[in-house]
Amino acid sequence: MNALAFLKVGGGVVTVLAVLAVVWLWRDHQRLAGLQADHRACLAAVNGERGSKPLTVCDGAILAAAEGRDRARACDAALAAEPENAFGIQQACSAPVKRLVADRDAARQERDGDKADLSKLQREQAGAIARAEARGLTQAQRIANAQVVISAQPRGDDGLLLCADDCLRQLSEGSAAAAAGG
Repeated sequence: MNALAFLKVGGGVVTVLAVLAVVWLWRDHQRLAGLQADHRACLAAVNGERGSKPLTVCDGAILAAAEGRDRARACDAALAAEPENAFGIQQACSAPVKRLVADRDAARQERDGDKADLSKLQREQAGAIARAEARGLTQAQRIANAQVVISAQPRGDDGLLLCADDCLRQLSEGSAAAAAGG
């Protein structure tokens, strides 16, 4: 075989290989262009742009991350709502957040119960103080009445008080009057 025949056959083989390479490169270019378009559509869907395709065009990991982000946003919105959106928290928030919310709610209920108990104890204490003051006032009135009666009684030669029946009656009446008044 001579060199010219070799070039003819070799040139044909090289040309066929070159055409196949160009076709393969063109197909690969089209595949990559489609992949790029899918990634752009996925990015638009993840960013929530209007008119974008649904998130199903995205890869599973991207889809999971976007769903997690959306759930976190919904959870934040439920927690920030005034009044708080309990249903939204149960639907959107993760288990640790739900546990923290439940712990916080239990602590609030305990605090409210403690406030009610403290208020009741303060009312009872105020009543006890009022009763003690009334008892003290009654006792002071009894003592004052007794001192008036005793100071009005005569004293003996030895300096001791001479308290007869009427003196004792006045002392007991003073005690009974003070008790009835108090």
